[in-house]
Amino acid sequence: MTAWSLSASSWTGALHPRKFWVAWEWGAETTRDPVASDWDFWTETTTALEELERRYHVPSLAAGDADAADRPEGFKPIA
Repeated sequence: MTAWSLSASSWTGALHPRKFWVAWEWGAETTRDPVASDWDFWTETTTALEELERRYHVPSLAAGDADAADRPEGFKPIA
């Protein structure tokens, strides 16, 4: 969000409010804070994603909430 608010250009519709709040609630249901000072990201890099989802109680995401078909034209993900 910061990149959009500080950039010289913008995309209309780049932030989907409903998807933002779905992501917010989804994150609130997990049991691990990824920015906590006592969490070591690097120790988890060899753990299977499914195991991390189970361990940290990451809820399932509905297919419609994960859909990328409505990204703005010209959008290029960085990952």
